[in-house]
Amino acid sequence: MQSRALGLFFSLAYGPLTMAATEGVDEHGLAGGLLYTAMQSGTALGLSAVTAVSVAAGSGPDALRTALVVPVAAAVLGAVVVAFGLRTPTGGSSAPAQEAPRGQPPQRDVTH
Repeated sequence: MQSRALGLFFSLAYGPLTMAATEGVDEHGLAGGLLYTAMQSGTALGLSAVTAVSVAAGSGPDALRTALVVPVAAAVLGAVVVAFGLRTPTGGSSAPAQEAPRGQPPQRDVTH
């Protein structure tokens, strides 16, 4: 039952998290590539951390429970980051938008 619930929750969260990660980014291809690279790297590191904790805790069901503290801690850390909004609401650009003629989108100054 738990594996079905985990699959359901993952499928419900995956799309919105991907959209939130690429929101406000001009280069969606680059953002998508960075997102999926970070997800694959995070998964590999997380799995190795859970395995290391499980091996260090010994064998049996208590070792699994101890190892599952790692992903729970990672989820709590992620929730804290999302809750306090460590991203800027404008997509990270501090350059002011220039006035544009009517009917045209404002242009950002991208020279630094």
